[in-house]
Amino acid sequence: MIEVHANGCQFADVDALRRIVLARRSVRRFLSNPIPEGILENVLAITQRAPTGYNLQGWIAIIVTDSEVKSKLRKAAFNQRQVEDAPAVVVFATDTHVARNFESTAAHALDLGHWSESYVKYLRRIVNAVFGREFFGIGNFIRWAGTRSLSFFRPMPMVPFGDAGFAGYGWKQSSLAAQTFMLAASAHGLDTCPMEGIDERWVRKAVGLPGNYTIPMIIPIGFAPEPAKLSPRFPPEKIFHRDCYGTVFNGIGSLIV
Repeated sequence: MIEVHANGCQFADVDALRRIVLARRSVRRFLSNPIPEGILENVLAITQRAPTGYNLQGWIAIIVTDSEVKSKLRKAAFNQRQVEDAPAVVVFATDTHVARNFESTAAHALDLGHWSESYVKYLRRIVNAVFGREFFGIGNFIRWAGTRSLSFFRPMPMVPFGDAGFAGYGWKQSSLAAQTFMLAASAHGLDTCPMEGIDERWVRKAVGLPGNYTIPMIIPIGFAPEPAKLSPRFPPEKIFHRDCYGTVFNGIGSLIV
């Protein structure tokens, strides 16, 4: 069943989304069966629709199927066997110098008529102020310190600072894509396993990534030998709050076990 909203957007059956979300499980054993041609490509095409801040699209994904590279990734993941067992492993990464994507993003948006010239000028100032790393990072430090100090008196934008700060921002962007990827995989009957237990430096070396990329996770994808159990979740009242922290948001249906 497809419902058409007044603005022309189409909304698929909510039950279909519920089934896809509940079908997604983190599995640690994979069959060696290859993924049928075209399926992984379609999953990746859907993944690219994941949102990013300012539409900078600083994340990338490296799809690893080569056995030698997977062996290196397994070592970088502390010898976890699912890395080699799965027919493919996807490495999600984000460029920590994401501001340099702005001009190409803006040009594309202007060509399509999505952004106006005035909006591009406005965004350019924000992006350069928030993500600029000129003068060996000195400008970034000044903006970070200034916004942190002023935030005691009025709301200020969050300015990433240093390698850790830009890595943290990059992880948020990549994680949006990774979750989209896992749900798309679930919709195609594929299983996944998000893995944070990795050594970034060794993963970067295994797939030839330059040092300006940060890696939040790698995700093996394929077919589990048997359905995984649905993992437990806290009761909704422990998670959801209404208006302020500590006020329970009641009436949420539970999908926990």
